Amino acid sequence: MKHYSMKHLILSIVLVAAAIGVRGQASPAGQVKTTKHAPAGLSPVELVNPIIGTNGMGHTFPGACVPHGAVQLSPDTDTVPHNVNGAYQPGAYAYCAGYQYRDSTIVGFSHTHMSGTGHSDLGDILLMPFTGKRRAHPGTAANPDAGYRSRFSHDTERATPGYYEVLLADYGVKARLTATERVGVHAYAYPAGENRQLLVDLQHGIYNYDGKTLWASIRVENDTLLTGYRVTNGWARVNYTYFAISFSRPIKQYGHEELERPKYTGFWRKFDTRNNFPDIGGRKIVAFFEFGSDDSQELVVKVALSGVSASGALANLRAEASGRSFDQLAGLAREKWARELDVIDARGTDDQLAMLYTSLYHALINPSVYMDVDRQYRGVDGEAHAADGFTNYTVFSLWDTYRALHPLFNLLHPSRNRDMAISMLSHQRQSVHGALPVWSHMGNENWCMIGYHAVSVLSDALAKGVDIDPRQALEAMVSSSNIPYYENTGDYLQYGYVPAERNGNSASITLEYAYDDWTIHAAAARAGQPEVAEKYRQRALSYRNVIDPSIGFARPRLANGDWKDNFNILDTHGQGFIEGNSLNYTFHVPQDVAGLIRLTGGDKAFIAKLDSLFTTPLPDAFFEHTEDVTREGLLGGYVHGNEPSHHVAYLYAWTSEPWKTQYWTREIMNRMYRNNIDGLCGNDDCGQMSAWYLFTAMGFYPVCPGTDQYVLGAPYLPYLRVTLENGRALEIKAPGVSDKRRYVSSVRLNGKPYDKRYITHADIAAGGTLEFEMSARPATRRVAGEMPYSLSNEM
Repeated sequence: MKHYSMKHLILSIVLVAAAIGVRGQASPAGQVKTTKHAPAGLSPVELVNPIIGTNGMGHTFPGACVPHGAVQLSPDTDTVPHNVNGAYQPGAYAYCAGYQYRDSTIVGFSHTHMSGTGHSDLGDILLMPFTGKRRAHPGTAANPDAGYRSRFSHDTERATPGYYEVLLADYGVKARLTATERVGVHAYAYPAGENRQLLVDLQHGIYNYDGKTLWASIRVENDTLLTGYRVTNGWARVNYTYFAISFSRPIKQYGHEELERPKYTGFWRKFDTRNNFPDIGGRKIVAFFEFGSDDSQELVVKVALSGVSASGALANLRAEASGRSFDQLAGLAREKWARELDVIDARGTDDQLAMLYTSLYHALINPSVYMDVDRQYRGVDGEAHAADGFTNYTVFSLWDTYRALHPLFNLLHPSRNRDMAISMLSHQRQSVHGALPVWSHMGNENWCMIGYHAVSVLSDALAKGVDIDPRQALEAMVSSSNIPYYENTGDYLQYGYVPAERNGNSASITLEYAYDDWTIHAAAARAGQPEVAEKYRQRALSYRNVIDPSIGFARPRLANGDWKDNFNILDTHGQGFIEGNSLNYTFHVPQDVAGLIRLTGGDKAFIAKLDSLFTTPLPDAFFEHTEDVTREGLLGGYVHGNEPSHHVAYLYAWTSEPWKTQYWTREIMNRMYRNNIDGLCGNDDCGQMSAWYLFTAMGFYPVCPGTDQYVLGAPYLPYLRVTLENGRALEIKAPGVSDKRRYVSSVRLNGKPYDKRYITHADIAAGGTLEFEMSARPATRRVAGEMPYSLSNEM
């Protein structure tokens, strides 16, 4: 694993030097409040290191955005296509966020990016400032001079929340980037005397392929304003991206090239559309704009986006960026991040705090606002809708984020999660399938991964008292769980499991459906619907149908009831489990851990399975062809680099040896999260990996979203204070906690002894002090105390 040089460790702290100010100095919009316990007087926003995870598997981006903004303005460092003539190109995987730290060239700056995903899309509306000769192609990393891309050095990069800066070495152009919710803002300083030129590439994209852009259009409205759109067919099947672009200086000349000659032009042929023609259209459009060389002022470019219309983009531009300078907008972005990050006050080492606040930063990028300032948005039905009484969101990576990210929002920002839940309910009403989102973005359902995990998000919101309509939520959950043609749901309802010959991921689908069905059971019980609750209680027990008692592990079975033969619990290839193996997936029964323990041989056998999972290495041969499982994310055979195992270290809480949770969670924190460029052991997956870190730093985790319980582990830091949306605060104290003193001897809540192995949401929401007495030895005698929820125990 590569590590930061000292130079880059310094850059991770002093990130915006001249542009925005450091160590409490005034930013363009005023001074940022300093957190009391931050080292050397640094505030949380100064501790964030956006470069964490930008190399290797993290798939994060270093560019500018505001919390949950629709715009993520960031450099793209290569153009590896998703496929060539339909053949997948494995190199594309590294560029899910458009950026890899190891690269030495920048193609340009595009306005939409996903944070930490393992599949991708977007990279919309790429801009590149340049001088000299025009080039319509980006060139290659091996031969950058063949195209418009530029070399750069990390020595000139600066990244902090809401701000990015770099020198494009081939052109001598200093680029500065910031953003509002819907507007990306560029400031380009060109060398004196050079003709300022700007390229707009409307065929560029992340996970691109030949033909992805269905149509693109640019209208030159006047000498400082462009409007237009592009439509793409990618992971989002039909993605409309409208834009309005303003320039701080008037255009002198402009033109475009279309990189593939159209087969039909009609009577447009009567015009010279390539030069100074204000109505540009095509499938592979690269446009060029010249601004002259008469003085040395920066060129400031503001790019507003909309999913609805160009007029919506123009309204967004005027509402959010008109009349404000670049420095003012950068200061406002910084202030927004400061407010979000200041909800946590913590003590720890510089690296620990950088990781803590960077995790919080990453957790607040997605989901993204997806509506214009007039509240219009494009729905999954392709129609324009008004978000009446809520903020509409998109980018729901639900197979990942139901586990910890949405529970984190219920804890820190319940009103925000309410709007996300209502966005999901709106999606369900617009869906021709009557389905809640599975994995959705930009007004499209992309159907990625398995399960119908939006039901978990809704059920958890209801359990935590979030203000959504329980009747409407339950109806949507029931509808989503009964679509017979969705991922073998019909087979699941017929057999009580998905037969192995019907789906290659059959066992994992069964386990995930069973958990999802339990969340519907819980929601129905809360809503006073006993018949629905009982129906889904029975469905929630379907996990039993894929646990083979002869081996004590999950195993696919055939429609005739036979178990799959030639089966290996270690192998992630062709064994019935998506992006995982039986060794890990067996533990995916968060709704009934006690029942799973009984089914797999009892307490001692279960502990032995967990111990072996964490201590027995998994040979490379068992995951060499599984893209999302890598050596960096493994601890023994435990896979932290992918989501299905994220709750597993907490399962010791249901056993006679709960202190092992305290041991292994700290090991995972130390080994899988580091303050360097490849400091994430797997895809951050829209904040899920980061949310796990935040919960575990606090000392508890939502093993079973849909209950009101968080299972206790041990705090990672000696002091952490969380300010809640209701104005109360929870102080978490663990004096002397360290790698050596990682075990909990006793717990006190508001000064009183606390013996439960979980804490409730109501306890946290009430505020107060949760204090852990730490020890170098496990409290082997401290095995009493009420265990967390299990479905079998309520029967």
